[in-house]
Amino acid sequence: MKAPNAGAVDNFGETVALAGDTLAVGAKYEDSCSSDDPSDDSCSGSGAVYVFVRSGTTWDLQQYLKASNPGIDDWFGESLVLDGQTLVTGASNEKSCSQTDQTDAGCYSAGAAYVFVRNGTTWSQQVAHRCVRRATHAGVKNAETAAPVGVYM
Repeated sequence: MKAPNAGAVDNFGETVALAGDTLAVGAKYEDSCSSDDPSDDSCSGSGAVYVFVRSGTTWDLQQYLKASNPGIDDWFGESLVLDGQTLVTGASNEKSCSQTDQTDAGCYSAGAAYVFVRNGTTWSQQVAHRCVRRATHAGVKNAETAAPVGVYM
């Protein structure tokens, strides 16, 4: 299994999550800034998640997922949890200080968790949770802690 837009150092497969016949595969160093154009390499290390579904013995790509606010070195797809029709993925290096302003990039490595829900064959981002607690060190804002996504069911 490979990403359809495989690139050097994408780290495709570093994180995986399996639920039934659905497999989510993270590539935290994937470089596209666009969910519509995986060949766009203008956001180095923004990250991506590839969702595959099994039909018999074949795994087919169902959807290529990107954060709603992809940015350079965000590492979207660094951690994954898949439960039925819900996927949560982490981007520990995402830079927003705000829960609502997706253009904000004032908190280096603040981190974010993105929740996607599948309806039929389409995955849609429902929410992005960001770290709002931050510290200042040497004049640079950053998150005090970052942790991988995990869910206990």
